[in-house]
Amino acid sequence: MTTLNVIFTIDERFLQHFSVTLFSLLENNKDLRIRAFVIHNIEKEAALDRLRETADLVAEKYNASLEVVFFNDSVFDHYKVAPQFSKTVYYRLLITELVPQDIDKILFLDSDIVVTGSLKELATMEFKYLAAVQDFYGDTVADTLNALGFPVKKYFNAGVLLIDVKTWREENISAKLIELADEYMNRIAWWDQDILNMYFHDKWHVLPGKYNALFLNEKLPETPLIIHYGGTHKPWMYTHDHPYKSLYWKYIRLTPFKDARYPDYSPKEVMRKGYIKMLNLFGLRNAGKHKRPTEEPQNKKVLQ
Repeated sequence: MTTLNVIFTIDERFLQHFSVTLFSLLENNKDLRIRAFVIHNIEKEAALDRLRETADLVAEKYNASLEVVFFNDSVFDHYKVAPQFSKTVYYRLLITELVPQDIDKILFLDSDIVVTGSLKELATMEFKYLAAVQDFYGDTVADTLNALGFPVKKYFNAGVLLIDVKTWREENISAKLIELADEYMNRIAWWDQDILNMYFHDKWHVLPGKYNALFLNEKLPETPLIIHYGGTHKPWMYTHDHPYKSLYWKYIRLTPFKDARYPDYSPKEVMRKGYIKMLNLFGLRNAGKHKRPTEEPQNKKVLQ
């Protein structure tokens, strides 16, 4: 049986959402042996209990394992990050140092994702260094990195990364990424994602868009294999809309968080959302669009 190694990096805020991502992966890849790792900075005992419960349920229900690894991220104390994120984004730079030596290749997944189908192609793919999906909104960011002296022609999103662990270790790439981060931290906008694009600007393999479908405004003719709820519109929020929002709630029922509810649900929000839908119906408000400001949706490009 083919093995797929997968890694997640989370803090306590994303424990529930990581669980959804993991169980959607397991449910749709029963023909693979999944060896999963979650690197975290969680210290509260109640949250750790939920994490252990998740690992136990994985072992009980699937041909899979979940290894839980605590990481003291004080090494990143001087790194910047937006309030809605955490320093766990920088764990990606050290992934090859955080997994066992017998692993040569691993798939990194963000924790605001659902997997809808087979990833066997990724498990068997031949590539070197890194494989990712192009971020079609990255042209402006690429221009900024070019100005810093890095000839980035195509910019990738770091929410789904297929990593050549063996080569990273042989070439001591994690140390080089940290050096770049230390030097350019105050001159970049998208943190570790920029650092990865700077280093691998001419070394990465382009994956089809179906492996990281971002900023969708409507359902596509063919459901992407990996739906990434990037940006501010998250499916676990009642007031936020997404064309594949229901999939999050479908897979959460398989997890230890099956009784979760919308954290922002209230009669006031029900009325407000109904009002916005009415405005949208009559074309009076352009709301609920999952895109970056001034950019067009990438729906037409996602399956390329």
